[in-house]
Amino acid sequence: MENNLERSKGKQNKVWKILLIFASIVFLSIAASMIIIDQRYYPGILYLITAILYLSSAYLIATGRANIMKSPSNEKASLVLGFVILTLGLALNGIFWGVGFVLFLAGILSIRKNKD
Repeated sequence: MENNLERSKGKQNKVWKILLIFASIVFLSIAASMIIIDQRYYPGILYLITAILYLSSAYLIATGRANIMKSPSNEKASLVLGFVILTLGLALNGIFWGVGFVLFLAGILSIRKNKD
């Protein structure tokens, strides 16, 4: 029973890594098209910053510097909530993006800090 639980927990890092890489590629392409084609700089920069944050977080997870498996549930909740609010906040271009950014960044940094 514990072996199956460990395998399912081990997949959390892989799922987050794939999700963050996919989201960063999508947001990077949207940012490039907004900045270059539409010349909408403010939302394009928000998409670019979000793509960089997601890509750097995926790098931390891939290299093992941030292990989601060993983090407490409140840090996982902060990471998930920050991801959702940050992604939805991009459509609103307002304060929700900033709140999501802070939550996601605090979640990934606290997970990284606990690993060390």
